[in-house]
Amino acid sequence: MQTMDFYPMVISRYPQDQDHAPTLADPAAARLVPAVDIAVGDVILAVVDAMGCDYFNEEYTANPTDFDPKCECGVCCEVAEEDGPIVVLTADYRGSGCCDPMLAKTLFLAVPAAVT
Repeated sequence: MQTMDFYPMVISRYPQDQDHAPTLADPAAARLVPAVDIAVGDVILAVVDAMGCDYFNEEYTANPTDFDPKCECGVCCEVAEEDGPIVVLTADYRGSGCCDPMLAKTLFLAVPAAVT
């Protein structure tokens, strides 16, 4: 028997305004995933919290790596003191050279790599 977590969340339709690029992945295939379970190749569409679903301006493909609090990217040092384990979803966030560290429990709306 496998245990499953269910999250009380309503995911809105992908916003179609000038601040958001059109999604290249099929949003119907998206699932709620904690950061710790994001896999290489998953397409991340939005971060999800108690207020709802906050879509990113552009989706991006995950390439998780281990968190290094001594990383000199300029972002990792800002989250090093967070309460809880941290994962890095990509070490080159949209070609910026910066990491994308998140608390492991943070929820995301992501399309699994197997579907893309």
